[in-house]
Amino acid sequence: MIKSKLSLLAVLFMAVGAFTFTGCGDNGGDDADDVTPDMTTQFEETQVLDDDGNVTQTIVTITDRGEGTGTMTLTKDKVWVLNGLVFVNSGQTLTVEAGTVIKGKSGQGENASALVVARGAVCRDAGGREALGAD
Repeated sequence: MIKSKLSLLAVLFMAVGAFTFTGCGDNGGDDADDVTPDMTTQFEETQVLDDDGNVTQTIVTITDRGEGTGTMTLTKDKVWVLNGLVFVNSGQTLTVEAGTVIKGKSGQGENASALVVARGAVCRDAGGREALGAD
């Protein structure tokens, strides 16, 4: 009787131990706790082609996930589309060439699109004149 109880207890401990060790293994980062949110700003480029396959327009959609635009220049050879709130963060400079087209995706409230120049950031034209910015 004592021997069978000890055997049953040993089997129970092995089963619990096996379950515990399988639950602790690395699952390739699939746990929600292991996921670091992607904060990089996305720049998705789309080319519009004519009937002959020639590029007629290049559209760049900007989606800011927290890093802001960084220091960069928006050029007039592309159409720039803001997808949601796009920030020029403190310490960053956004230069916009004369004749550049900047659009916002349609939406309102939490789906609104806008270019936000934060305090300490600079938005200027290609000639170096400061267009927006706050100290």
